[in-house]
Amino acid sequence: MADFGTTGPLGGWSLTVHGPRICPLGPRCDLPVDVIFKSEKSWAPPGERDPQLIGAHKALLAEQSEGFPSPEDITNSLHEPVPLTEDATTLRLLFLFMHSKELGGPPVEILQKIGPADLIKLSKAAEKYMVHYIVGFCRLAILARVKFMPIEAFAYATTHGDSDLADLAAPLTFGEMGNQNFSMTRKAGAVFREVPDDSILRWFHFREGYIHLAETILTPPDAHINSRKRPHDCGVWTPYARVVLDGLPTKTMPLAAHLGKTGVKELVQGRWDSRQHQEMLGNCRLCRKRADEWEDSVRQAMGLMYTFSEKSITRRF
Repeated sequence: MADFGTTGPLGGWSLTVHGPRICPLGPRCDLPVDVIFKSEKSWAPPGERDPQLIGAHKALLAEQSEGFPSPEDITNSLHEPVPLTEDATTLRLLFLFMHSKELGGPPVEILQKIGPADLIKLSKAAEKYMVHYIVGFCRLAILARVKFMPIEAFAYATTHGDSDLADLAAPLTFGEMGNQNFSMTRKAGAVFREVPDDSILRWFHFREGYIHLAETILTPPDAHINSRKRPHDCGVWTPYARVVLDGLPTKTMPLAAHLGKTGVKELVQGRWDSRQHQEMLGNCRLCRKRADEWEDSVRQAMGLMYTFSEKSITRRF
């Protein structure tokens, strides 16, 4: 495996910065560097100039990529670096991983350590230059880390028509999208600029289902009005409702985000239909009826919910 050195911080991992006459794999690569690329912009250690020059191999590019020019079309490339629009970190990762095809693809432990932004940029570069197997590995890495990078994964999914990934990422974005006032954070706004307009509109419509469910959970039916024109209160409802809602956020938007993160089924299951909770109501017919109405309203709200790609959520239950 490649020797990953000590400079160029990359999400907790370090990538050695070699001179342009040495490819990103370093001394372990015995292929001659016969083309040098120039990055557009990059993170640069103190004392280094930006853009940076990065060495590669014409034959390797031609063999594993459909997007780079053929070797015979690249002339005088050691003396006149070929400018590319990607930053140096992205290019080093791309050329480094192109050495790994014979090993079955990029090392998983390296993909896991690349920061979300760099992982997305690597995937876009691999797609642009048609290094198809790296595109596939990047998607798997994004899929495996969707809980830790939901906004980036959602943007990637909607711009690539990946409905399965969008369905996983969309509900996870609720808690990441809003600050304490539930307006869009700067980070979310920057990422969402890449999302197609129709997907943004669908996201807001999709979130409404979770908001409606959260409101339904937090709003039990009113108590029965007895013959004295007073709400029925036998003393068992308040502790019962407290147990049903135990551990849940008490406000609508935080609960909607919690439902998106935890999962609707996982959060709702067992709160109304558990034997222990039912026994708390004792023999009070009115409180049992009220509890049944509460559960029915929650089930109805769940029945109206769909995934981001408009598959019925209840079918998953």
